[in-house]
Amino acid sequence: VFTPDSFSGQGCISCSADHNVRIIKLGKGKRIDDILTEKPTEDDLYHFKEAYGELENFCPDHPLNTQQYKKKLQNLDDVTCFCFFTDQFRQLMFSGYGDGLICVWDVNSLQPSEDSIPSLPLLGHTNKINHLEAVEPLGKLFSCSNDCTMRQWSMDNLGVCERIFKFTDPTNVCKMHLEKNMIFVGCWDRMVRAIEFETGVVDRAFLAANSAIKSMHLHESWLFTGSCESQIRAFNLDSGDCKEYEGHESW
Repeated sequence: VFTPDSFSGQGCISCSADHNVRIIKLGKGKRIDDILTEKPTEDDLYHFKEAYGELENFCPDHPLNTQQYKKKLQNLDDVTCFCFFTDQFRQLMFSGYGDGLICVWDVNSLQPSEDSIPSLPLLGHTNKINHLEAVEPLGKLFSCSNDCTMRQWSMDNLGVCERIFKFTDPTNVCKMHLEKNMIFVGCWDRMVRAIEFETGVVDRAFLAANSAIKSMHLHESWLFTGSCESQIRAFNLDSGDCKEYEGHESW
């Protein structure tokens, strides 16, 4: 869910796995406009893929990233995540898909009841996009994927991948801590890795759950993690203390 500055708090944009983006405006009555954001076809992407060349698969032996496993997937064209980026000139929406494609959309040009055209595809990932994280103060987009990489994209030069962080397991989620200048990456192997943003070096890694990490949230010096279990864990990044919160009955 995203609230553009132009809405002045009187509405929001909601995104769903049904490929519809809905503009909800408040006022005299609630109004919902549907915007269709279907994944581009292979014909739409042909010239971009020809210019990019062959995609490299960095971890082809992982059970979630083998060619045999990916051939069985039925969600290659499904949208798997969204995120938004706003600066003084632009309001952008990013959508990630089951086959690794990322699309950039200009929020200001999205029109209700019409097939919208993405501004640009971001090519490079070879497997499902699990998470997209736009960091406005840095002008960066981070993408996590089942291809066992996290990519850093430039907002100043859209379409350019500046860095590829390689792992031995799928990356599920990431969060940037601006004060500590570190990006935290939650992975399929239950670990969280703290990466120094400037150097790209892993500063520390710790076991954060008993199953694959699915979500993270940063608040001051606390990192909260959710996984495929019912507990939420909170880690103090200064002292190393850990707290557990229970109450949910599923992940």
